[in-house]
This record gives sequence, structure tokens and C-alpha cells, in this order.
Amino acid sequence: MSSTFFVMLKQWLLSGERKKLFRWSGWFFSYTCLLMLIVSLQYLFAYSVPKDVIAVIYTIAAFISHIVSINFIFWIVIIIPLLVVMPVRKIIMPASILISSLLLSFILLDTLLFAENRFHINLLTLTILGWKTWGFGIIYLFIFSIFNFMVSGWIWKRFTEIKGGLPAFIIITTEIILLAFTHITHIWADACYFTPVTRFTNTLPLFYPATARSFLQNRGYINIEDNRKRNLVNAIKSQDGELVYPAKPLVYSRTDSFPNILIIAVDAMRADMIQRDIMPFLYELTDSSIYCTNHYSGGNSTRMGVFSMFYGLPVTYWQYFESNHKAPVLMNKIQQENFQTGIFCAIDLDKQSSLDRTVFVSIPDLRMRTVTKSQTPYSKDSAITDEWIKWLESRDKSKPFFGFIFYDSPPGVNFPPQYESQVTYPQNSTRDQKQFSKYKVSLRYVDSLIGMVFKNLVQNNLLDKTVLIITADHGQEFNENNSGFRGHGTGYSNYQVKVPLIIHWPGKKPVKIFKRTSHNDLVASLITYLFGCSNPSMDYCSGKELFSVEQWDWLIVGSYYNYAILQPDQIIVCYPGGYFEVRDTNYIVNSKMVLKQSMLSEALNETGRFFKK
Repeated sequence: MSSTFFVMLKQWLLSGERKKLFRWSGWFFSYTCLLMLIVSLQYLFAYSVPKDVIAVIYTIAAFISHIVSINFIFWIVIIIPLLVVMPVRKIIMPASILISSLLLSFILLDTLLFAENRFHINLLTLTILGWKTWGFGIIYLFIFSIFNFMVSGWIWKRFTEIKGGLPAFIIITTEIILLAFTHITHIWADACYFTPVTRFTNTLPLFYPATARSFLQNRGYINIEDNRKRNLVNAIKSQDGELVYPAKPLVYSRTDSFPNILIIAVDAMRADMIQRDIMPFLYELTDSSIYCTNHYSGGNSTRMGVFSMFYGLPVTYWQYFESNHKAPVLMNKIQQENFQTGIFCAIDLDKQSSLDRTVFVSIPDLRMRTVTKSQTPYSKDSAITDEWIKWLESRDKSKPFFGFIFYDSPPGVNFPPQYESQVTYPQNSTRDQKQFSKYKVSLRYVDSLIGMVFKNLVQNNLLDKTVLIITADHGQEFNENNSGFRGHGTGYSNYQVKVPLIIHWPGKKPVKIFKRTSHNDLVASLITYLFGCSNPSMDYCSGKELFSVEQWDWLIVGSYYNYAILQPDQIIVCYPGGYFEVRDTNYIVNSKMVLKQSMLSEALNETGRFFKK
């Protein structure tokens, strides 16, 4: 019975005019694929094709399979359902011509925009395109429409009566093979630190090749640490790519007698938590330090927050630096001056943060993970504190050191059992309020660990020889705006992106800085004042020195999947696929707020400033 039904359904779908239109549309969109591949060649012209054979084959396979997929998705999603419902030539042919012409015009404009600015077209970038661009777009659409109209008639006369499915079988099989090769090769390259393959990811619009690093590692198929040690040197050597970073060679006037540098980052520590009853040690420390009271991270996630902390760039660059394994100028200088490096993180560096491929990619024997008996965040935080103190005492004391300590208890509201008695809940408290109470106790625990690190510096007479920086990767939200936003990586309110910045800098007087500052400014300050770089900060980052009078008018911050442009009076949130929304300072959507064209143009241009032209 069921087989009879499917036979009848097949006969109905592929009978008469519907069969001819189905065959015509398949051939028409196959022709469109060829034309779109030709138009899309501009992407490859803007890309530095690697010399490695596997990478060249991968680039060609990824390019062809992705462009063909985009084209046929429109055929499958729009034309075929329309053909099933209304198999009318006067409807199907004009619809196909219009869709393919729009798609070709869009791709052509996108290739030109990408070649110039290294970002793709979306709803936000459309708002800054001038009338000339729209004019050219209309001209492109007209030309493609006329050309497609003529070709469509030729295809109807030439191919609608041809029988046999061999051409379709060949096209489909080839596409499947290319897609499989593309994603399997990228999975391998991503796990093996093979940058000639991974750096192609950002070139094509909506291109998201597969990764399976954690899956392979957890099942014992690969060893990330061994792969990193084996391939790191080659990865760094092959990182030319499309980046021009820094934009100009940096000139340093200071060549010796560097102070030590210690950066302590607390996961999810938001700015308003520096209070006497929550973090008493840090609260007292602000009186004797440089304290930025209006400071913002470059992200609402660890990956982007730490990226902005060390690179001082918009987080839209993250994928390029990660896929090219490009270290920040700051770490390059630290290693060039032979600093000893002690990296102690409670998180795994090869997981979501990808710090092993970005910030610390140039450190050969990187400590990738912290292992403790209970594997709880608080036990790891305690362990890295003890290990840091031991490392500090056993290091070569004739050299300056760079240290990075990353605590991880707060986002999981985790703390030792003896701290449980310190948790107090408000009367009739909600689940969010209870979590917030535990969050504050976890911060109090981390505050005590930071106090131990500080005390150890004092005991070893290192405090006056060390630039000590205490900050966070991002904040943490508990639905304070009653908008449903919780945790981090979910929104861009002050609760998620505003963080503390406390600096003890030998030779600089304690001061409270009230202007708007960001992690981008931290990089500019260290490179300029600590290492004596005479270049303007714009040569290597997007920030300004903390001690200047300048403050940011806009700031690009990001998450794992989207980004936002912060302004003092509004927030523009940009989503994958091009959709965006405008929110006020309370993070409430406000469609009446006006987009500032000059600001948008300036911000988006910054996202392409460090690419080869």
C-alpha cells in the first residue's frame, strides 16, 4: 500500500509541465552555480593561497562546495516547493531568474566589500553603504536579470526534453565528496594546529567548517598537547595569511631593567563587586592602586574577554588570529625580552577559550590544564595559587617574569564547603537572587586567594618590582533587568561586560580613573609605558593609553557567536546572518533609537584595518 502511494506521488510530482519545469530549474541553477563561482573568484584574489598541497586542495574544495551549496539551497528551499504547489512556467521561470540574479548581485557586492574591508554584507553594514554602492547593485541586478533571461530560454529549448539522470548524479556525487573532504580535512587541521587550512575559514560568507577537537581528545583519538608541541613551530612559521599585524614595525626605546608583570584575571568578576563586604582585599587595594571605575571588557565570554585583554583589538579579529595562530604584540615583546613565563589557569586552555592558539600560542611548553583530585573550580583555584607561589620561588631570579593567573570559581558559584555558612539569602528570594548570593561568596573566596598572591609578592620584596594587574574576562548577570538575561555570553548589558581594573604600577601614583576605559587601553598602556614603544597605539591595537584624557566613543565587544557595538547611550547587537537590534543602556530593545552613520562607519572600518589590502 505504501509503495503504491509513493509511486503515485512520484508520478504526480514528475508528470507533464511539472517534470519539464523541474528539469529546467535543475539545469538553470547548475548554470547559475558556474556563474556564481566565476563571480566569487574575488574571494580567492583577496586571499593569500598557501603553498602546501593539501591546503591548496582544501581551499579549492571548500570554495567550490560552499558556493555551490549556497546556490542550490535557494533552489531546494524556494523553487522546488513553489514548483510542487504551482507548476506554472510563467511563475517558476521569473522567480528563478529573480532569485539567481539577486543572489549573484549580492555575492558580487559582497566580494568587493570583503576585498576592501574584510567583512561581509549584513543588515548593519547595509546601513553604511552609500548611494553609489546601491546604484551599482541595481545595475548588477539589471545586467544579471537580462543575461539570465536569455540563458533561461536557451536552457528551456535545449535541456527540458533530455532524459536520464547521469548529469544530476555526477553533480550531486561531486558536491557530496567535496563537502565531506572539506569538513573532514578541517577537523584534522584544527586538531593538528595546521594553519594553512584553518585560516581560510573567514574568507567565504556563512562558511562554518566542522571541528571536533574536544570530541577526539575526550575519546583518546588525539592528544592535543602532543599535537601542539609537534606542530607549533610550523604553525607559527606559516601564519602570514591576510593579517598585517602590527601595521608598522614597532620601535622601542627601553631595552633593559624591565619590571615584572603579573596579570590576575577572575572569571566573571563584574565591576560592582568591588565592595568591602564582598571582596574586602580588592576593595582596600583600590586605595593604593590605579583604579579604573568605568572599565569594560572586549567580550562577554572568556575567549573574547582575554583576547581583548592581550591584543587590544575588536573581537571580530579573533577568528583570524586563532586560525593563523598569531600571537599578540604584547606576548611577542615579553618573550623577546626573555621574560620567564608562568601561566596558571583553572580552565583548560585548549577548550572554548582557545588560548593555546591565540594569546599563548608562542609559548612552547604551555601548561594546558590544571588537574586536581576533585576537579572542582574552587580546588583548581586553590591549586594554581599554590603552584604559582612555588613557581615564583623556584624561578631564575636574574630574569624578569611574566605571570598570568586565571581563577574560575565565580561563574559556577563554586567555593569550599567551609564558605557555605557565609551564604545569606534575602527574604522570599528568587532562584536568581539565591544564585547571586552564592556568586558573591565565590568572589569572596577568590578575593582571599588574590590576597595570598599579593602577600607573597610583599614577602619576597617583589611588589615594588612588579606591575600587578587585576581584572576580569567578563561579568555575570542574574536577570537584574528582568529581561531574561542570565550568566555571561548571553547579552551586552553592563552586568556582563563592565569589569574591574586595578593596577599596582611601581613609580605611578594611586589614582581613580573615571573616564570610559577598556581592555584595549590596557595593551596600549603596557606597550607604551612599560616597554617604551614610540609608535602610536593605532599601529598595534584599537585602544588609547589609560593615562591619557581620551576615552572611547564606541567599543566593539563580542561573544562566541555574535558581537555588539557599545556606545554611551545605546548598544547595537549584531547577530549571525545579518540581523541586528538596538538596545538602550538598560538593555531594552528600542526601535526608535537612531543609528549614527559616522560612528558605524568608523567602528566597522576598524574591524578591517589590520588586513592586507
